[in-house]
Amino acid sequence: INPIYVRDAVAAIQRSLELPGSHKINVGGPEVLTLREIGHCIGRCLGQAPKFAEQPAIEPRHLVGDIRKMSQILINPTIDFETGIRLTLVAQEVYQEMRE
Repeated sequence: INPIYVRDAVAAIQRSLELPGSHKINVGGPEVLTLREIGHCIGRCLGQAPKFAEQPAIEPRHLVGDIRKMSQILINPTIDFETGIRLTLVAQEVYQEMRE
């Protein structure tokens, strides 16, 4: 899959509202990652090793969106997946501190 950070997704949606006519545009991030890579990245950010339960009888599905059109007429995503996870964790910490 090609996950996208929320700030980039919002920027793409905002820009799409300014477009004339009707368009079909995939919104996604610049990196293509497997669920295992995503899990390892989140584990690194949390300082914990991920645990995976595998089901080898299930054929993997690929859900990669072609983001060329998004990059040409909307935005180029600027936040890579690991940075997005780290920003999310910082925001969560700030939110928790505000609630205390």
